[in-house]
Amino acid sequence: MPPPIITSLKVNIEQLIAKLYTQTKNNIFLKSDYLAPKYSLLFAFIGAHLYYEPIVTLTISTDLPYLAYLRIREQVCNIYSNSYNIRFIDETSPEKSDILLTNIPLEQHITNHVSDHIIFINRKMTTRNLLALGRTLHDITLEKQQAKNH
Repeated sequence: MPPPIITSLKVNIEQLIAKLYTQTKNNIFLKSDYLAPKYSLLFAFIGAHLYYEPIVTLTISTDLPYLAYLRIREQVCNIYSNSYNIRFIDETSPEKSDILLTNIPLEQHITNHVSDHIIFINRKMTTRNLLALGRTLHDITLEKQQAKNH
């Protein structure tokens, strides 16, 4: 599985350190390589390390009972919410999501919900499902970061 990407946070922290040096002229702020990881840990400690990362939207659309839906959502959050900025969209929402997790293979159902990325899942999320989701989250995050930088 690809490592999590938190480059937007790193760029923003480096900009903050440069501003602090400009304002204070304190030589400690010239040690950006040392300070950036420390500030990153601080952001992670307070749960703000994904604040600058692009949001990846997910829709879960299954014919499973509501408790199974909640379990799938919980699994996704437990595994990926510390690495990616994930937001869930209700399947009845008109907004299209970046990723559709589904076990329903109907073509009209799929085209109504998602733009590009569809991951077919089993009744219970398998390792294969979770790895496919991780790769897709990684790819979409990279695409959004590159689009933001250009």
